[in-house]
Amino acid sequence: MHIGSAFDFDTNVPSGIRGQVVRGAFVTGIAQAVRLVLQTGSTVVLGRLLTPVDYGLVGMIAIITSFLLIFRDVGLGAATIQEPTLQLADVSTLFWINTGIGFALALLTVASAPAMARFYGDQRLVGITVALSIPFIFAGAAVQHQAVLRRQMRFGALAAADIISLVTGTAVGVAMAAAGAGYWALVSLQVVTAATASMGAWFFGGWWPGRPRWNSTVRRMTGFGGHLTTFTFLNYFSRNADNLLIGKFWGAEPLGLYSRAYQLVLVPMGQVMGPLGTVAVPALSRLRSNPLGFVSTYLSFTRVIAYATMPLVCLSAAIAPDLIVTTLGAKWSGTVPIYRWLTIPAMVQPVLASTGWLFIARGRAREMAKWGVGSSIVIVAFFLMGIPYGALGISAAYAFVHLLLFYPCLAYAIAGLPLRVRDIGHVLFRASALGASMAAPALFVAFLLPSIVSWERLLASSAAGILAGCCFGQFIRPIRKDVLHVFSQLKSLRTPKLVQAENG
Repeated sequence: MHIGSAFDFDTNVPSGIRGQVVRGAFVTGIAQAVRLVLQTGSTVVLGRLLTPVDYGLVGMIAIITSFLLIFRDVGLGAATIQEPTLQLADVSTLFWINTGIGFALALLTVASAPAMARFYGDQRLVGITVALSIPFIFAGAAVQHQAVLRRQMRFGALAAADIISLVTGTAVGVAMAAAGAGYWALVSLQVVTAATASMGAWFFGGWWPGRPRWNSTVRRMTGFGGHLTTFTFLNYFSRNADNLLIGKFWGAEPLGLYSRAYQLVLVPMGQVMGPLGTVAVPALSRLRSNPLGFVSTYLSFTRVIAYATMPLVCLSAAIAPDLIVTTLGAKWSGTVPIYRWLTIPAMVQPVLASTGWLFIARGRAREMAKWGVGSSIVIVAFFLMGIPYGALGISAAYAFVHLLLFYPCLAYAIAGLPLRVRDIGHVLFRASALGASMAAPALFVAFLLPSIVSWERLLASSAAGILAGCCFGQFIRPIRKDVLHVFSQLKSLRTPKLVQAENG
């Protein structure tokens, strides 16, 4: 552990940005896959050991805890990552702010316990609410240690702390469930996971916070965090307005159809954006003073995003009827038209989300907050126009508003960079063309095979789409070049030396 102002928070930053980006994305992706396996396995095991009532009791409290999570780090983690120069006194001051906020959120959660119990008419919720306040304290104490690890691009340490905490929490939760602890098993899983993650961040971080010191740097960083929190707050409400409106005006069944479609088509995008975002922000922040390297690296990320999402989304839109029936059952066939509308925003939303990396890495949180105000108003306005037509109207509104906001969002995010919207648009056009080459044959095969069972038609149409996409990508030179570029990034995982060109 390091104590004192001599500790340099950039000591461990690698000199080869692109090589570390590729390795970081690979390590983070592996950690994400392990996390998914562990969470799926624990869901299956705990589902057999616990009752729906146990899950319901904990789920009731998630309403308040998920909202308060918006304010967990008030943007100060991102402020640490993007700050050009950093001293221990600056990070220490932010540490004490984050820790204080963690305690404040815990106290708010505890204070809400009696009201939650009265609202639901169940006194058991008092103890559950009090216990679930504890993770806020651990999370607040870990924000700056995790941010410093990201700043130093030590993604292996972050992945190790994440997996260890999840394994430990899951083991405790399963053991308590097997012992008959009921809902306390789910509570303990969350508390232990948060505590272990905090300890892991401290262990790998290698520094102790010192005495706080308020100065111009801290003032600038807290201002940055405030603007970022404003954006997150507005984004939270605009992104949940669709569920709120459908549930209020159309009831449970249409909301169930909409939420299932949303979970199938849009949530998987997070599996791509999560690992990339963890790597992209610190990498782009290191290239802040090198505009050409910054743009080159961002375009590399854009290619990965486009080719990892758009072709599969196009194919899934084509095979949606058989995909829905095979995975969810015939009773969910009403989800198909909603699903197909949502594939439109699913094609552009990942790239729109990546503009947040540009705002944060360049220290433009104020501009990001301004965009959040304007875009939230437009999104909610479109939802209000769509609500008379039910869940299908909301899904169509979701698609149109994302197409409407696409150009202005990109243009605003890249302002001042040697980059044009058309440069990004060319990548997206090629990726969508590849997707169209997969969707058309899949639709044709499904049309030719109306009498076979859904899963067989799903396999046949998917195979036709994938084969056609491979052929199309092989013979269209710009697409082949893009795909080879993406694979070259993966090949560099085996290269012992880091690429130096992006350092400027």
